[in-house]
Amino acid sequence: MSLENNTNTNSTFNMISGTSISCPHLSGIAALLKSVHPDCSPAAIKSAIMTTADVLNLESNLIEDETYLPANVSATSAGHANPSKANDPGLIYDIEPSDYLVLVNNCCSPFVNNCCSYFNNCG
Repeated sequence: MSLENNTNTNSTFNMISGTSISCPHLSGIAALLKSVHPDCSPAAIKSAIMTTADVLNLESNLIEDETYLPANVSATSAGHANPSKANDPGLIYDIEPSDYLVLVNNCCSPFVNNCCSYFNNCG
């Protein structure tokens, strides 16, 4: 079904979400940043991309959803990636894999405890 609820169409494809093309775009941006900053961790590169993302479109208006209304954070996530800003982000949030295990270990639930026992070292 189309966005306009038109069921009388010969189209076999309907584009509503941009997630399929965001993966190669962000992968390319991450590769560019890694080539300029080879000592940065994956978490630092992710942080640089997210903390410098734009929440406004090129016309300085809020990013719109598929209905042309201002999109909420569920639709935009961090925003529109800006590789130029991400190259010199200022503040980044870096995290090591062991930091995730500390987080998992400190969240008490049966699932987390089972998951935590899967790892040999949990914080």
